[in-house]
Amino acid sequence: LVDVHSFHTNAFDKKTEGTEILLSQSNTVDTEWSKAFLNEYCKLFKFTNRGIVRKKGSNGTDYYYMHRLTESNVKVKIIEFGFGDCLSDMVKLINNFEAIAFFTAQQIAYRYGKVLKKPDKRKTYTEILKEFDVENLTMPQLIEKLYYTIP
Repeated sequence: LVDVHSFHTNAFDKKTEGTEILLSQSNTVDTEWSKAFLNEYCKLFKFTNRGIVRKKGSNGTDYYYMHRLTESNVKVKIIEFGFGDCLSDMVKLINNFEAIAFFTAQQIAYRYGKVLKKPDKRKTYTEILKEFDVENLTMPQLIEKLYYTIP
């Protein structure tokens, strides 16, 4: 099983607001994690919870490209953190950027039995790569280490 998290801000009509996670129609593995993520995220950062979205295209397959064209063993979660064209969402996103990034990394790490602690200082990508063996990279190491390079 391959776990993919794709991070986005949404856009629609400059009035619509909130956070949602887009899942494939066939992805039942991530339903509970997605619900828990949305509930906690929206409570913590004061976003409207738009829930989980599963959208079918006109031909009956998944509407979203990433879901439609990935193998069945790849579970893609498209996290829409808010609406970038909605002023109230954008203000929350900008004002909480670091906290949102850390929260997201923590939630993903929990799935792998890891607990992230807030860093003392942000490290560069090069500094992080020196800290572990790239040849034997594991998913928990990647989550733990690469969080610090989020722009």
